This record gives sequence, structure tokens and C-alpha cells, in this order.
Amino acid sequence: AFSVTFVQLHSSDSPRSSLAIAESMTEETKEMVSICYITGEGGTLASPRLCLHLHRNEAVVSRVAQQLLDHCLEKVPDAPARKEVPREDVKHGELLQELHSRGYFLDADITAYGRLEAGDLGAGDAGDAGDGDGTVGPIEAIGLSSNLKTRDRAFALAMSLAILLRLEPGTANMICNNFGVGELLHQARQQRGLWTVKTKLPTDEEIFRFQMALTTWPRGNPSRFLRFEQLEEV
Repeated sequence: AFSVTFVQLHSSDSPRSSLAIAESMTEETKEMVSICYITGEGGTLASPRLCLHLHRNEAVVSRVAQQLLDHCLEKVPDAPARKEVPREDVKHGELLQELHSRGYFLDADITAYGRLEAGDLGAGDAGDAGDGDGTVGPIEAIGLSSNLKTRDRAFALAMSLAILLRLEPGTANMICNNFGVGELLHQARQQRGLWTVKTKLPTDEEIFRFQMALTTWPRGNPSRFLRFEQLEEV
């Protein structure tokens, strides 16, 4: 089973610039954001897709979502404008089935899926930062929420985080600090690392050790070994 990280962010009372909002967060209003990963296109484990569920829409992270995506798209060569990012909203589709099968976001019924063609954007997922597993290729993200308005914001946040994870960590951290969503990026990195650990393919040595654990040496012939299930036949 894969875990989901829940992040609580605080908001202020009136919309202002993203930096001003970030600096004036209070305890009065809280927003719950859930982040996880699911398999990539075709069920691949190597290139998982980031999923973000936005539970409320009246907090700081909602107000800066669109601005954040605008800023992140500037870092992607030949990227379209925010409103032109390829996106598909599907009700009760395969993506939602996988999420529900893992026990995630059971109250959601529509996924907003987006895909951007991109290469190496820096030293993030694809370099020495250690945020991912060397993924270079399309950037995919999924946003979920209970209504269209909030789902738009969830999609913008999910795509923003997927882009930020491809950037050099210093650049990504600076952008997130300016928009007050540094904790969100931190949790996305943790979930990406957790996915990498849980889906890591075994090395040849690990496979050999596993095979040896399933075998035993038969009596009188130490040059051969048999599987446990074959012992009764000897």
C-alpha cells in the first residue's frame, strides 16, 4: 500500500499578491491538500503521475494556484499558456479506479488529467537533486476536487508541483517560498521518494540472494541445489 500525505496550509482574509498572502497566513482558516502518486501511462512504475486532491477552496494555496502555474510554465521550453495546457476531465475513469483501489480520494468522481511534453529542465527529477529517479519526458499531473472551480485549482497545483520537481532544487524552492507553498513541494518530494523506494526493481545481487533463500542443498550432492518444493521428489 502507498501512503498519502496530508498537508495543512493557512490563509488570510483578503486576496492580495501571492507573497503578501504567504506572509500573512493565520490559523483562522485551514485547507487540506492530499498528495500521492499512481502508475504512469500503461501501468509503468518508472514514470508515476502526481495526484493532488484539494479539499477546500478558500485558502492561500487556492488563491495562488493559477499564478503559480503561470510562473512554472515559464520554466518549460515551448510550453503553452495556462489555459491551453492539454487537460482531460473524466468521470469514473481508469485513473480514478486506480486511486479508489488504493483507498485514495473515495469521495472524488472526476479526475482532471494533464500532460506536457518536456525534456530535462534542470537537476531536479532528472539530475543530482535526488527528487526522483531520473525521469525525463512528459510531465503528467492529476487534480481532483468536489467541484469544477476547486478542481481547476487542484489541477493547477498538481501540474505546478510536477514541473517544480523537474527543476533545480534551489530554483524550485525559491519559487515555492515566493508563493508560500514550500511545504507542499516538500511533501511532494517525500511522496516521490517513497514511491521510488516501494517500486524499486531488485538488483542482480538481490535477485540472487532471494533465490538462494528459496533453495537448499540436497544430501550427498553439495554441487546441486533444489527448490523447497522439489525436495519431496529427491
